[in-house]
Amino acid sequence: MIKNELQQKLFETGTILYGARSVGAWKFECPDCIFDILLRLTENIESYNQKFPRRRIRALIVKMEEGKLVFQTQRTSPHIERLIASARHEVKLLRAEQRLILLGPERCLANK
Repeated sequence: MIKNELQQKLFETGTILYGARSVGAWKFECPDCIFDILLRLTENIESYNQKFPRRRIRALIVKMEEGKLVFQTQRTSPHIERLIASARHEVKLLRAEQRLILLGPERCLANK
């Protein structure tokens, strides 16, 4: 779970995206290591929300499931889908890098 102070920063950055939620009422079920990725995604979607107030995007679920980022919204657009797909790809690369560091290159290659 992301630390409360990091969650609060996401809530403050994504006031429209996450609504009036606060720490404790709604949780990001993700590790701290993906905070920077979530923050960039939040900033990008919040920017979209500011530009297109009639097409606002709100988050429903933000979590990691089986090593993959799950970021569900109540509404979407091709632009938002690309932003989310990019964040998922960043998470995948980060996890591969962490796996390489933890297991070493020999074990990672053997698992492929």
